[in-house]
Amino acid sequence: MKRVKSLDEIPEKFKSIEGEAEWWDTHDLGDILDQFEEEVQIEVMKKPKKTVTIRMSEKDIEEFKRISKQLGIKYTALIRSLAKRGLSDLKHKIMRSWRHLLLNRILQKLSWKKTFQLFCFISDILKIN
Repeated sequence: MKRVKSLDEIPEKFKSIEGEAEWWDTHDLGDILDQFEEEVQIEVMKKPKKTVTIRMSEKDIEEFKRISKQLGIKYTALIRSLAKRGLSDLKHKIMRSWRHLLLNRILQKLSWKKTFQLFCFISDILKIN
């Protein structure tokens, strides 16, 4: 680990989150911590999100806004959260269905090799490890 001897050695900006993480993982600030006179603001770059358009009734949108206000979050964040949870639940339901199908195929004397190949194929499609 490289020891940082002055604040000037810390880069102002990094090209990517990964590059910044690698820099901090390989540098030690132990010798200069007492040089920090004020709080340091660190900006974390978020991965950009893609905008999508979803048609919804005004009633549903107002309901999302009402609930999100009670939760103290933006209604778009609530919709994103619910969509993500729904997608995760759907993937798990599909996997349970496929596991059931695979179990039946195994009981019907499907070879282990074929069963494994089928399971790997399904897992790859769903990006589940």
